[in-house]
Parts: sequence; structure tokens; C-alpha cells
Amino acid sequence: MGGSWRSVRCLPRSGSLHRCNARYLSTASVPAPPYDILFCGTDAFAHAALQAILSRSDLYTSMHVLTPPDVKHKWGARRMRVSPVKQLALTHAIPTCELPAAGMDMFPLPSALQTSKAPMLVTASFGHRIPTTLLHQFPSPSLTLNLHPSMLPDLRGAAPIQWALARGYTETGITVQQLHPTHFDQGGILKQVPFAIPAGSTYLSLLPSIAERGAQLLVDVMATLPTCHTQLQSQHGMPGTRAPKLAPKFSVVRWDRWTAASIDGRQRGFGYAQPITMTLKPPSHTRFPSVNVAIREGQANPQRRRMVARLSRPR
Repeated sequence: MGGSWRSVRCLPRSGSLHRCNARYLSTASVPAPPYDILFCGTDAFAHAALQAILSRSDLYTSMHVLTPPDVKHKWGARRMRVSPVKQLALTHAIPTCELPAAGMDMFPLPSALQTSKAPMLVTASFGHRIPTTLLHQFPSPSLTLNLHPSMLPDLRGAAPIQWALARGYTETGITVQQLHPTHFDQGGILKQVPFAIPAGSTYLSLLPSIAERGAQLLVDVMATLPTCHTQLQSQHGMPGTRAPKLAPKFSVVRWDRWTAASIDGRQRGFGYAQPITMTLKPPSHTRFPSVNVAIREGQANPQRRRMVARLSRPR
């Protein structure tokens, strides 16, 4: 489905139907670069995107960066964990803001964007919903961009790379989409490209190459945004798959459902953040207790090593 946006109805949190704001259905033209940009991001994937934009001085007039607050360590000397995006912004002397404690609803748009004729919002691995009140301060939804590492509508959610590996994909993709006013990863698609997954890839081995390709796609879209806008593809009515945020429950082995390939895929996709876990239960006629085991980076690490040693000895 491409071309103009059709009039659609969206379901708000209250459950009653209301008509989407007309600006999200508009086919009005968008300005060409350069833009006054607010970039929202956090991790290495977003770092690559911001670095690519900064390398193209023809794409922006001004730049502001918004990141979550620094994380304080609770141990040792006073230390802070600063996000890769913020570190890059500070290196280039870019004005930075921290996400307000009260959330995005309390974030004021920088004055340079409020008065701009070509303001742009770019998000990548930001992890926070952009409120409609902020989106409405941009003249067109095609000036509110999100870089998402999947072939939408496949793998909508917070962890698309991880779930592509967990599900054994040999190919995924990268999408530049409009930010949707009410739903994550359901905005109009401006451009997307496929991305092959090498055999045996892990999340950490795949991330640099997919981040680099995604960053290039983003600047390509920004450089040709008026054209991409005319070729917009709606996701309305398109079924998709989910890629939810990682949680320990996704790494507990289901012996009754998972194949060896499933276990391997989840270890390669999730192992950098959380181990694959299982409980080994001895025969019922023995007095040995169960043993909890964690698999991280392809090695079994019993959580109770003394108990495993007992199990290995003949009685």
C-alpha cells in the first residue's frame, strides 16, 4: 500500500473511537534539507545514526540531542554511566537535554525548532513514547522520523534484532518510518531495505553492521525526504509480528516446545543481556535436589557448582 494516506480511525486509551488528527493523513509536501533537528536516542545503534547525520553538514542547520538521564552506579566511587549518544553530542559540543523525570509530556521543544520552517524529530533506540502534543509541533508526520531495525510490519517492538536471531531469521531489514501518534512502530514507511543475517551471528556481532547500514538509510531518507514522502507506504491494516522488550521469562528453556535450534537462537539473541536458564531435575528415586543452570556465550555455568559436583559422583 503506497501513496496517499487514507482516512482511518484509531483506538485511543479510553477505548472509544476518534478520528486521527488530519495532519497524519495529509499528503502535503515537506521541505527539503537542511533541517533543525531534535535527535532522541541512547545506545550504540542510535550513536551510529547520529554520527552519520553529523557527517552530513548539508542535512542540518542546528542540532539538539535528548537522552535519558545518566545512570549512577551504586558501588565504589561516584561514577556515572553516560549513554553513547550523549557522549557523542558532548564531543561535538551539541546542546543536550535529559528526559524530564515526569516524562516526555513535560519536555519543551527547543526554541530553535519552535521558530524553524523545517524542524525535524529523529528517534533511534530511544525507548520512550513521544507524546502527540510534541508531534503536533512538527508541520508533517514525515518530519518525525524513527529508525527501526526490521522490515516493518515484521518485528514491531523494543528488541527486533534480538528476536530476529531468536526466531532463526536469515534475513531481516531496516525501516525509516513516521512516528505514529498512538502506536509504536505503526507509522507510515518512508523507505526500507533488507539485511542479511550471517550464519552464527550474535546480537553483539550483528549490531555494528546493521547500525551502520541503518545510519546510511536514515541519511539517504533525510537527503531525499520530499521524494520519500510521495512514496509513503501505510501500515494501516497490515498484520505484523512482535519483538517485545527482553525479560527473563523469554530465556527459560521450554523443553516441551523448543528445538535445539530455538535454544541456540535465543542464546545468540539474548545471551549478551541474560543467560538461557533451565532446571535439571534428577530421577525421582534419588535424593538429589534440582540444579539450576545458566548458559551464557555458549557455556553451561551451573549456578550451584557444588551440587553438580555431587551429582557427578557415584554413590
